[in-house]
Amino acid sequence: MQVEDASHRPHRLHATLSAAQEAVVVALRETLLLPLDDLLAVTRESSTPEVSRFGLDRCLRRHSVSNLKTLMPQEDGAKNMVRNLPIVSAPPASASPRVPTRLIASAPPTASNIA
Repeated sequence: MQVEDASHRPHRLHATLSAAQEAVVVALRETLLLPLDDLLAVTRESSTPEVSRFGLDRCLRRHSVSNLKTLMPQEDGAKNMVRNLPIVSAPPASASPRVPTRLIASAPPTASNIA
């Protein structure tokens, strides 16, 4: 006779958000571009007060809207801005950096010696 343990996997996943609520959360994320904590506050106030931050994050990951940077609209000029910058050579190592004279003075700054 062989004894087997029952499955340890949950038979019912306890999701706090229904499919309709998840759709609303995803739509809010895509249109308002809210960070996770702000979206959590809106979700708790509007429909589901028992939703956790982790549960909301899992929902956003499931629907591939967890990264705000990928959701932000990018301008065409922003991508090529680095390519358009002029190349500037560094000054020679023997050149001394310019130090403002008021920083060289030994007296602490007062109202009379601050220009």
